[in-house]
Amino acid sequence: MKKILIYIIAIFSIGVYISGCNQLEDYESSEVLSRPTATLSVSAVGDSSVTLGISTDMAGYLGYAVSSDTSRSLTEAISILSLSLQDGEGILANEAYEYSGARDTTINVKELMPNTYYKVFAASNNADGVESEVQPYLFKTNDGVGPTFVSSSPGISNQATVSVGTSIVLTFDEPVVVDTNKLFTFTYYFEGETEGISLDASAASGNNVTVPQPRTGHAGDYFFLSWEEGAVTDLSGNPCDERVSGVVGGSLRGNFYRFEYANFSVADNLIVPENDSVLAAHDFVVDISFPFEIALEELTDDMVKFRYSNWLGTVTTKFSATGNCEIVNDTTLRITQPHVPANGDNIALYLAEGVLSDNYGNLNAASDYEISWTLGDFTIPEDIEPASGSVVTSQLFNVFVTFDFPISVIPDAAEDVITMTYVDATGSENVYNVSSYFVHPGNDSVLVIQTPQEVSFGSTVVLNIAEAAIQDADGNVNLELQEDVYWEVPKLAESIDVLIGQYLVSGASYWDPYPVVTDTVTIELNEGTPNSVIITGLFKSVLGVSEPVTGTYYPENSLLEITEQQVGTSSNYIFTVFSNVTEDYAIRSYVLEDGSIESDLVLGAYYPDWSWAGYFEYLPSVTWTKISSKAGKVSTKSGTVVSNPGIKKIPKRIK
Repeated sequence: MKKILIYIIAIFSIGVYISGCNQLEDYESSEVLSRPTATLSVSAVGDSSVTLGISTDMAGYLGYAVSSDTSRSLTEAISILSLSLQDGEGILANEAYEYSGARDTTINVKELMPNTYYKVFAASNNADGVESEVQPYLFKTNDGVGPTFVSSSPGISNQATVSVGTSIVLTFDEPVVVDTNKLFTFTYYFEGETEGISLDASAASGNNVTVPQPRTGHAGDYFFLSWEEGAVTDLSGNPCDERVSGVVGGSLRGNFYRFEYANFSVADNLIVPENDSVLAAHDFVVDISFPFEIALEELTDDMVKFRYSNWLGTVTTKFSATGNCEIVNDTTLRITQPHVPANGDNIALYLAEGVLSDNYGNLNAASDYEISWTLGDFTIPEDIEPASGSVVTSQLFNVFVTFDFPISVIPDAAEDVITMTYVDATGSENVYNVSSYFVHPGNDSVLVIQTPQEVSFGSTVVLNIAEAAIQDADGNVNLELQEDVYWEVPKLAESIDVLIGQYLVSGASYWDPYPVVTDTVTIELNEGTPNSVIITGLFKSVLGVSEPVTGTYYPENSLLEITEQQVGTSSNYIFTVFSNVTEDYAIRSYVLEDGSIESDLVLGAYYPDWSWAGYFEYLPSVTWTKISSKAGKVSTKSGTVVSNPGIKKIPKRIK
């Protein structure tokens, strides 16, 4: 029939040619179309079928033929479209199709024999009858039997050679695919754990299937790999057999392997108290729990040790704890400290390799002091009032130490846990136990320490606080005071005469610490007023002209007091001097034996109606240094006293 089709085409072509040649002079030659290209692909090879994909890039005819004669070679231009293959024996299937343009098509060829080689050909003709190159392909139908497991990598063995986490690569006797709905099952023998996983399509490559470990197995453990029937199939969908692995009848069966031995970590396990934690209790016991059973090996003295380092890092001691180890509940190593640590100690634990073993034959890896704890004792803060190094003009005074947390006094503390050393002007020292120290009734974070007895003027008072005077809510205690904390109790002026003279009054600005305000100030007796002085020159360097103010001297405690008073005016403001420290704004300063004074000074600004304008200058710390002495009395002269000036303590400067 195919030959008849070709003959019809030929006759039709001749007729067209004759009808177009009525006049010879009208004949024009035409260009023959270029040679087409045919393609052939083979897929889905089954036991008795195959799927072909054929295509052409031009209009014309496209055809194929399947031959059982695999020795056939079509090197000549064949008329595949007419199926007039020479020696056409063995042609099992063939067909030709006419298309009006480029085309590809899929053909299912059936009724083939299993496990048999076939050769398929494809070719195309264009509209001018020019044939493409013939495309051959040799294939073999499947055998009708599912794939058979051949081997694995690592190989099946009971030797401890498989690294933990290693994937198992299974090899079959033919190319395979995985069934994503079927399970591969790992069984971990000593651990008694079984886990099944399904694989995705990427797990299969050619004859191999890669099966990853679904969990981190224990070093030294046996494990088995099993799979369901049909977990893998050949390319025709023939399923593999079920594979059952494990200990059957006391023997290893199927796919069995063993992880290689390896030391296990100590620090990675559950540790109580928690590693690197801060503790209050000094006599804590260490528990290290493992997710498997452990046993103690035969130990020597240097295999388990505690290291104790004091909180300053200056003293370190080590104690053997080999005799203080026991196994609790088969899985926990309990270690009792061989030494009672001191306040603030850092405590670290050392375990040599081979202190412990597990049921798999592994030993623990060395833990070189990587497990540690710190006793949560605390240092004395720097927030101490009066500040260390400052001048105290009272023979009895209180010291206030402020912590960042609530504290309480340890009731059974030693008698000499807090002491004060008095050093007099001659250098003679006396140490006194402080019996009166307590938590401030209005603030449970403040420790109040009272001087044990009067301090002689001209003395230095040195404070010492030993360990365990106070504690926090968790039972942590204070560490010994390491800083030098002291106060000066200087000799005070005995009479008003020491005030008389000239002073350099100097202090840095609160708003701009670089400029320093310095004035030369004169203090004279105020005639007619007992214990009264006239002070001239305050803030003269700022105002240009400074009016004098009066001060009152209290000889019983060598105290100079200056109430707020006017020191200058301008077209916009009235200026006063006062203190920003006291509640009533009065400047109060103790006068030392040499006449020197420490104070603060504020230059305030008022509007002409005496309404408050704000700060003009503020010197938080001012030193009055005497530069010359002179005796004298002047007539009574007093600056204007400002009464009821209003609230001034606002952080605003008027300029």
